Amino acid sequence: MIAGRRHERHKPADLYFNSLLATGRRAFSLGRFRSAGETLADVRSPADAQAVDIQLHERVRALRRGLPAGVQLVGALAGGRKTMSAALQAAFSLQASRSDRLVHTLLHPVIEEVSAERREAFVVPEPGWEVPEAEQVTLHDVWFPPLRELFAGAQVDGRPLVAWLDDAPYGQVVRRLGDAAQGAASAVLRRERRGWTYAISVGMHAEKTDLAGREAEALAALVALRGAATAGEIVDWRVQRGLIVEPATQDERERAENAARQAMRHLRKRLTHLVGRGLADLLPSLATGPERRYRLGGTVEVDWSGLHR
Repeated sequence: MIAGRRHERHKPADLYFNSLLATGRRAFSLGRFRSAGETLADVRSPADAQAVDIQLHERVRALRRGLPAGVQLVGALAGGRKTMSAALQAAFSLQASRSDRLVHTLLHPVIEEVSAERREAFVVPEPGWEVPEAEQVTLHDVWFPPLRELFAGAQVDGRPLVAWLDDAPYGQVVRRLGDAAQGAASAVLRRERRGWTYAISVGMHAEKTDLAGREAEALAALVALRGAATAGEIVDWRVQRGLIVEPATQDERERAENAARQAMRHLRKRLTHLVGRGLADLLPSLATGPERRYRLGGTVEVDWSGLHR
């Protein structure tokens, strides 16, 4: 059950939910969930559970974005399969705000102890029990971490976390947050208004380093050349991309290669702080071996459209 209500201090939450539950309808209606275009009869397979995960997430997101100000989103975990309750709690963690409520209903012990048939027929509030109507069901507030607000400034893959939660499909949200939780590092080299930036994300932490044009081109060359290149190969790649004119003489060739080496030295100096943070793979290595190749071990995404003169 998902409901919206305006904040009413004078109306106890227990009485409010009693009035909702008094209809006798189950907390979850499987008729509202579909898998492969068909209405779910039950949640019996991974595909069924995934359909509930996706649709509850989308429903909570739509309500959070569409409900008028001052209306509190309230979700009830009671009823339905455990997979449905788990999906609702996950949806609230990803999409709800800290002012919203997630609750569970607890039956009075006397009602819990009766026969299954009588308990199944019970609809609150019901007279005739030795338990007062106001005590037959108790609401328990279930805490959930409101990720949108707790990590409002966090970045995932160089993009604000709230942006992923606002518009990304459920599968992408889960995959991106899963990668971030595992501490997987990602890097993006792109051209912005003020110049080139090298953005690195690790978990929920993100940072950007400004790079000069030649430094960015040297790094992009390593990515394009599969993580290993000599200064000469970097020069050839820049020529092929139309970034520089092909050297006409040996002297010009040597100057171009020396410029590539200098750009790589500057790049390493600018990014040297990555070593102490365990991110050395995202920093080009010194030119080593007989061929004097620079190497890049990590995966870097490059905005190739920015490479132009």
